[in-house]
Amino acid sequence: EINIGQIAVTATGTDTITIEETKAPDGYEKIITAPITVQVTKVFENNTYKMSDAVITNAQNGADISLSGNTITVTVENKAKYFDLALRKFITAVDDTEITNRIPQLSIGEDGNIDYNHTKEPVEVENGNIVTYTLRIYNEGMMAGYASKVKDDVPDGLEFLPDNEINQEYRWVLSEDGTSIETDYLSKEQEQTEGANLIKAFDGTTLSYKDVKIVCKVKDTAEFGKKLTNLAEITEAKDSEGNDVIDRDSETNNMQVPSDEELPNYKDDEIDKDYVPG
Repeated sequence: EINIGQIAVTATGTDTITIEETKAPDGYEKIITAPITVQVTKVFENNTYKMSDAVITNAQNGADISLSGNTITVTVENKAKYFDLALRKFITAVDDTEITNRIPQLSIGEDGNIDYNHTKEPVEVENGNIVTYTLRIYNEGMMAGYASKVKDDVPDGLEFLPDNEINQEYRWVLSEDGTSIETDYLSKEQEQTEGANLIKAFDGTTLSYKDVKIVCKVKDTAEFGKKLTNLAEITEAKDSEGNDVIDRDSETNNMQVPSDEELPNYKDDEIDKDYVPG
């Protein structure tokens, strides 16, 4: 709400008032894209100069105007900035062989919608293979922030390697029941220099991201021909100041992991497609 306040009226005629938004309040998007022009009509009645009418001549963004005495109030619907992180996980190496065809290829439409295109064809592995995963956290939102904690559910058939150099570098900690691991590597508290782990807001063109990696071993007891499906999620997110924040389209730490029977065939409908958005 923009309160222009009392205006001294000392003559009749028409005045034009221009309103510009130079800065949006914290947490809100700047929405007045062009100056709002208000035309004010002044009259002389009952021995008093006063405003008789006020009209917005270039209404935008749902702007509304009201006149009370000599006070004009312009109301514009605000638009809160939103927080929105997205996680994509893909295999980047098996033993010493690098795999690059699973890295998401981004497509950003004119409307700002984002597609993550990458093959979903399973990677063939053997018992004893060392598999390296990359977890990439993108910021699709209007607010910069941190993926303070990331969790990975280790399926039966894969073994987490706590002494592996990469796993130690990325601060992965195994849960007490041995079924999942979690890291705070990308948190504000763990950054070496200020803002080093901050994932910048999406500006409509560039999608910023941060990576963490995991190394697992295919168990000798892993069943031949069975798919090993590995899922991950963001379990804690913070804004740029390190405060709790709500993601606009998902809740942290709410992933429903399929049962052991369902997990191997999870999202099988996507396998026959060369590239799948998402």
